Amino acid sequence: VAQLDEHDSMTSERPWYFDLLMELDAEGWITANIEDYLGADETIASERLLYLEYALELARSLQERAGYLGRSADEQSLDLGETWMGELNDPMNAERVFEEYEAWAKEWRPWEPALYRSQEDWRDEQKEEAHAGLLARFDNLDPSSKPSTIVMLPLLAYPGESDAIETALHSVEQDERRQRATIEKAAAMLESEGYDIGGIRQMDILGGLDNVARLHDLHDLHEDLRLLIAEQIAPFDPALAAHHEQRRTGLIEQGPSADIGGLRLQITAIADNLHQRMAMMNELLNTWRAKGIRFPHADGVRAEELLEWEANLPEIEATLQR
Repeated sequence: VAQLDEHDSMTSERPWYFDLLMELDAEGWITANIEDYLGADETIASERLLYLEYALELARSLQERAGYLGRSADEQSLDLGETWMGELNDPMNAERVFEEYEAWAKEWRPWEPALYRSQEDWRDEQKEEAHAGLLARFDNLDPSSKPSTIVMLPLLAYPGESDAIETALHSVEQDERRQRATIEKAAAMLESEGYDIGGIRQMDILGGLDNVARLHDLHDLHEDLRLLIAEQIAPFDPALAAHHEQRRTGLIEQGPSADIGGLRLQITAIADNLHQRMAMMNELLNTWRAKGIRFPHADGVRAEELLEWEANLPEIEATLQR
């Protein structure tokens, strides 16, 4: 009897909301603030229970709505989303998180609130699957396409406008595919040339285009340098040209940090030196011709002949002095 009396005493000492707290705790909710809220004023217990029910439903809804923020979300938004998910374990945070999420979605995910508020209308029209598909497709859009969605937002409240929505959304998706095809083509070309394209294929469209443009600029610098070697050094000395071409291709692996300008200065100096030496050799030949000395050919020394003429010059001079 004493044990029963003790049990009854403990039961009577429990707050009126004890069983509810146990249920919520078992469901995974953080209950400390709920307990403070329900225990603050028992005279309005029914009103507080109604608010708690509302807060729980709002928290569940937000957990579903903000669980995935779409491709438009940047790193800061993703961090914010993780914070919301943690805060929503306490339903007493739901109203504040709701206001924060709605403000964020207005800028970053404007189609979601519009589709969320019209969900019942789409369900009534037996278009629930189409509604879910639209949300998934909008969320999958590249951030650069967000301005193109603004004209569609008023239509999302009307299931009867599904064909117009589909036409407009399909056009945006096609434009994205064209841009991504452009990025892929450029990335494949650059990759085949030995450039490190990093994660260009996984970037958003503007990021991908920007990085492709940067690598194209780098490729143009390399191409100019390649042509300089091929046109200004190779005719004189193919082996020397091959050596510097190998140096150039080695710089490709270093990406934008490579000292292309430094190598270009060296190549330009070498090319200038070769051309000056050829001019001096031709000037010397013309001087000899003016003195009546005849050579096997009457034209000047060509680039591919310069090194041979220079190698034979001491012998030629010795012969002419006899």
